[in-house]
Amino acid sequence: MKFQSIKSVGQPLFIVMEGIDGSGKSTQAKLLNDYLLSLNISNILTREPGGTQLAEHLRKIILDPQIACNSKSELLLFMASRSAHVEDIIKPAIAAQKTVICDRFYLSTFAYQGYGRGLFLDDIRLLNDFATSMLKPDLTFIFDVDVKTALSRTGKDADRFEDEGVAFMENVARGYRELALTENNCFMISSDDSVEGTFFEVKQIIDNVLN
Repeated sequence: MKFQSIKSVGQPLFIVMEGIDGSGKSTQAKLLNDYLLSLNISNILTREPGGTQLAEHLRKIILDPQIACNSKSELLLFMASRSAHVEDIIKPAIAAQKTVICDRFYLSTFAYQGYGRGLFLDDIRLLNDFATSMLKPDLTFIFDVDVKTALSRTGKDADRFEDEGVAFMENVARGYRELALTENNCFMISSDDSVEGTFFEVKQIIDNVLN
């Protein structure tokens, strides 16, 4: 984990919640959204893939295990979705002085398509920089959890990635742990704990940043 200066008090933040499927990141994103609203901080909660009409359509294709999709095509679909999301949702929200909470961003691509699918990280980085116009989050939370525990939380209707099984998800989890060591302002939090206990750690970090 590397630290760089975060925006001054009162400036909108771009906050990303990351982790393997079943890590609880979406629940934590909703809790953070509610907490910031309780502080009268203007914010939006969005997700990847998704956020725009185009991106939501692409999400259905990307996650559908019944649609054949090779690894490179999968990567490019994610980048098309992300480009629409950044240009049409994230950048306008930040320009309007709103804090953005995003359920997944580019670290998911490095973890899933890089460590999971075996695509070259340098190729992913180049495509991502183009798709995002070099946009980086101010804060990233990675929720770390035992893979078997995470997969037990995902339910019966597995998507394309949940369907890959334990070995694939172990590679993704390892990717997240390695990425956390080099990403600026990135906090890894165990989500083996209760939902409330995990959010207590998130809240402590957010309060320190806001103060």
